[in-house]
Amino acid sequence: RAGVRAHASDRRGDDRRRTVRSTIADGIGLYWKYEKDLRRLESAIGSTLGATGAIYAMRRALFRPLPADTILDDVLTPMRVVLAGYRVVFNERARAFDRAAVDADAEARRKVRTLAGNYQILALEPALVAPWRNPVWLQYVSHKLGRLAVPYALLAAFATSLVLAASHPFYALALAAQVLFYLLAGVGAVLEFAARRREDARAAQPAIGADAQIAREVA
Repeated sequence: RAGVRAHASDRRGDDRRRTVRSTIADGIGLYWKYEKDLRRLESAIGSTLGATGAIYAMRRALFRPLPADTILDDVLTPMRVVLAGYRVVFNERARAFDRAAVDADAEARRKVRTLAGNYQILALEPALVAPWRNPVWLQYVSHKLGRLAVPYALLAAFATSLVLAASHPFYALALAAQVLFYLLAGVGAVLEFAARRREDARAAQPAIGADAQIAREVA
């Protein structure tokens, strides 16, 4: 009985790993690994551009009060420290834990908030775009401002490939690759929606006792 119970627990664990929530968490984990690598490298050559909001520290004398409607305090505060002539360093030994987004919609809302915060920071600290004022100007432009231009760059790349596809095989291949990429993204969105519907349907079903689950496994 104990062996069957353990087997049933393993099966339930496998089911949990296949849920939409775990898939989203895996994607966020990959993103954060990339982001932490960027911050580590930025810190090594000067200053990192932001901090993890859940865990960062600074000298009290360097803190400046934030506007009440500040969206990204964990970027605005570190960048003000950099503009004051100090470094912001990334400590790989620091640890913080947070709950991952439960689905793509929640993660999309978080991303929209982050992008809106980047626009707001430009209004609050315009000196950040001045290379003679910002000692990490190149990193800031490539890391923070570059992501704001990504949607427009993708649209421009697609439109350019569409216009030039007939003129050279390279552009035709580029267009095909982009179409395939967007199709795969669409298929992924449809599959996620279907998986969420199945999860919601399972959650709505009456709970089945552990003993009944074990009985089915034995049968």
